[in-house]
Amino acid sequence: GWSSWVKSLPMATAEETDEVNTPLAEDAEARMEAMYEALYIATEEGEEMPDQATLQEVVDVISAHGTLSSECIAFLTESFMNESSTVLLKTARVLGALLSAGAANPSSGAGQFEKVAKQSEALMSSLYALTKYSCEPHPTHGTKPQELVRQVTDRLLTQLGAKSGETPIHSEACFHT
Repeated sequence: GWSSWVKSLPMATAEETDEVNTPLAEDAEARMEAMYEALYIATEEGEEMPDQATLQEVVDVISAHGTLSSECIAFLTESFMNESSTVLLKTARVLGALLSAGAANPSSGAGQFEKVAKQSEALMSSLYALTKYSCEPHPTHGTKPQELVRQVTDRLLTQLGAKSGETPIHSEACFHT
């Protein structure tokens, strides 16, 4: 019966289990490291926007490994606290790419990311606050950077099925040159 079947199952020793789990842990660590590296590159300070290959790298990692969604959302949420409009716009671009990939393939890791993003109070709060983002005008671009941050944030909230918020963020400077 049942007990004889259970007794017949091959049992791994602790040593064998460690040998199996070590490569898995190293693999998970490597995936997380790849995700963070791509996120840092995609959201780093500077006026040059990340290229499509960099964005695609982030999307590919999350699409393949949706289990990293919470870590990715935490990174993006923290990046949305930055005062630089360029960092905010780059972060928004990454989030938009991930949400689009999730909408296009709901059963992928990016689809899992989209679900986790919609449930993240910290992310949603950051986005609501950015709908009222304001800063000192840029010497060359004037108020365009803050207007872009607000417009992009409204689009992201729409992608997430939410409405614009009321909480303003004020900053001394929004563009670092």
